[in-house]
Amino acid sequence: GPLDVVGHSLGGSVAVALAHRHPDLVHRAVLVEPAIDIYPSTPGDIASTPEDTLASGGWRELLSREVPWRRAEVKLTDPVALVRCARALGDEHAARLHEQLSTMPVPTTLVRGDLREYAAFHEITGGGVRDVRVTNAQHFVMNDQPEAFAEIVREALA
Repeated sequence: GPLDVVGHSLGGSVAVALAHRHPDLVHRAVLVEPAIDIYPSTPGDIASTPEDTLASGGWRELLSREVPWRRAEVKLTDPVALVRCARALGDEHAARLHEQLSTMPVPTTLVRGDLREYAAFHEITGGGVRDVRVTNAQHFVMNDQPEAFAEIVREALA
């Protein structure tokens, strides 16, 4: 039968796409800071970083351009995966995520930290998605506020 799905960042985007493509597989969804806004690549950003430069100083270079709080989060990520995920946020599939999220076919909770804002946010919540803002948390909500995060997930999946 359908299962509950919890997805963080790009995993949240995958959960949205899964629920739309196969609603029979998803019972409920909890999306934690999902990557749903389109970010076209510009020179110097993560998505434009050549993968073959990451091992020879490109990763240090990329990290040096991040603000301190973001640098701490980005360091938790595999460099190649980060670059590939950043590229995926500007492709044709990403362009559909807002519309899909605003018409989720399953009960959905959107969990976001203090700084996260989404384009067309009112369309998303107007479509029935429950919004939960976690104070004193940023992109890695589960690391910044583990107790609050666990309670939100427990409640969303109860």
